[in-house]
Amino acid sequence: MAIGISSMLARRFAWTVTVGGNIKVGVNLRAVTLTAATYAILAGPSSGTGMDFLVHLKARIDAALAADAITVTPTVNASGRVVLTFSNTVDEIAFSASVDALLGGLNAVATQAVWTAARQPQEVFYSGSRAAAPWRMQSVIAASETVAGVAYGITSGILRDEKDGTFSWIPRDPTVRADRGEVTTALHPLDTLLATRGSHAGEWSLDDVLVKAPGSTFALYEGNFQAARSSTSERYSLVALAAEDVRAPQMDLQANGWEAYHRWSVRMLRSGTGTRA
Repeated sequence: MAIGISSMLARRFAWTVTVGGNIKVGVNLRAVTLTAATYAILAGPSSGTGMDFLVHLKARIDAALAADAITVTPTVNASGRVVLTFSNTVDEIAFSASVDALLGGLNAVATQAVWTAARQPQEVFYSGSRAAAPWRMQSVIAASETVAGVAYGITSGILRDEKDGTFSWIPRDPTVRADRGEVTTALHPLDTLLATRGSHAGEWSLDDVLVKAPGSTFALYEGNFQAARSSTSERYSLVALAAEDVRAPQMDLQANGWEAYHRWSVRMLRSGTGTRA
């Protein structure tokens, strides 16, 4: 039985490609133009830094198809794939290579009203477990106590939360993931893509996300991914991954001698929380 997705790490990424592709309606070819900004998949506000890319994509597709009176509703299904539902049938969807890779799509899809990505989007890690550990408040202080037991000191006033979490039951690679019927993100990409981790157009893995992790902020859904797909009140944490755990990720076999599944331990530093658009 497949584990299913319960948690998600969505990286905030800088998007620079403005050519989104074309959508054909009848004989009319409508160009989709995007805006360069910092986005996240599913986990971001409706505007500003870290905006939900799917919200932006909807706005730009709706604008492109305004003359045809067609709108689109983007969602993410239970298997973590992007779904675009159009209010009427379109004759062809041909996203640019960059958009197609990001969304996990199948380019040049012909006549249909519902477009479902062939694989999961890039810039995300889907897990079937949650980082089961408490958040701990951390602060920078200079303090001590006198011999008489009187406390003294100063505080920086800067607070953050930290957590040492573990994500379990991570399939070894896409081949194992498919063989086991899983929909969670694999640990490694296919062997042919190891040299291009973080930059290839194939199925992404945890390795690919970690390659992009230095200097990045992630939105973390902990156990509430499925609820967040249709709710704008489910909260995510904005986290950074500890540098030492990105440089040398802590990976273990889920069970001794069984290489099909792994677990990943990582320290996360929380700077805030938010809700999706």
